[in-house]
Amino acid sequence: MIVSENGVLCPATSVRFGITNRSFRYGDGCFESIRLVNGKAPFLKYHFNRLSETTDVLKLELPASFTHDYFEKQIQALVEANSLMEGGYIRLTVFRHDGGFYLPGANNASFVMEAYSLDHNHFQCNTNGLTLGLFHEIPKPKGLLANFKTNNSLVYVLASIYCKEHGLDDCLLVNEDGNIVESTNSNVFMLLDGEIITPPLSEGCLGGVARKVLLELLQEKGEDVFERAISVEQAMKAEEIIVTNAVRGPRWTQGLGQGQMNRTQQWNRWLNERVGVKVG
Repeated sequence: MIVSENGVLCPATSVRFGITNRSFRYGDGCFESIRLVNGKAPFLKYHFNRLSETTDVLKLELPASFTHDYFEKQIQALVEANSLMEGGYIRLTVFRHDGGFYLPGANNASFVMEAYSLDHNHFQCNTNGLTLGLFHEIPKPKGLLANFKTNNSLVYVLASIYCKEHGLDDCLLVNEDGNIVESTNSNVFMLLDGEIITPPLSEGCLGGVARKVLLELLQEKGEDVFERAISVEQAMKAEEIIVTNAVRGPRWTQGLGQGQMNRTQQWNRWLNERVGVKVG
C-alpha cells in the first residue's frame, strides 16, 4: 500500500514512528474516515469542515497550505497511486509533533493518509439486520470532545470487545445520564411512535458526516426528523433502529426488540442519488 506522509507518497512500510510519538503516548490527535465513490470523495467538504473544527479545538496546527483544495489533491494522488478507481475509503490521521509531556513543546502537527478498497462502489443496504446490544459498562462522557474523532477511542474499543464477547454485531453506547448516544462506530436514528429521532450533539454523540448528510436529505425529502434525547426504555420500544456512518452508510438492525429494514433501503437509495451513482 502507498500512503501519504505529510503530502509525500511512500510505501506504508517506510513510515516509522518513535516511542515519543504523542498519539502513541497520549492519544494526542484526531482522524477522519472518508468514503470514496468512483475514486472520488463526495462528502469531502463535510470532512474538511469537521477536521478544521477538530484541529481548532485540539489546538493542532497543520500547515497553512492544508486547504480544502490541497486536501482534495492529496486524496486524488493517493487514490491514483493505489489504483482505487471505484469504492474505497481514506483514513487521515493527524497528530501533534513530538516533544513535552502533557504540555506539548509546540502545537505543529503532521498527517498520514491511508487508502483502502471496498467491495462495493455504492452504498448498499445490508441483507441481514445487525444484532444489537447495550453497552453500560463505561458511559461516554458528554462535552465538546465527544463530538469529534480524536485518537483516544478507548470507549469504542471496549464496547467492540463487549460485542465480540457477547456475539453481537454492534451495541449502543449510553452517556452519563443513561441516554442512548450512538453505536460503536455509527450514529443512530430510531423510529419511535412514528417519529424519526436521533440524539442531538449535546448528548455526546459524534458529529458524524453521514448523520449530517442524512439530516439534510430528510429535510429535502419533506421527512420530519427530531433531535432529542433517547432513553434506553424508548430504544427498547423502537420500531426501527438504523446505524449509519460515512463509510458504510445506513444499516438496519434487529433492534433491541424487532427490527425492520424499510427506511434503510430508502436512505441508501437517497445517498446513492446524492453521490451520482445509479443502482439497479
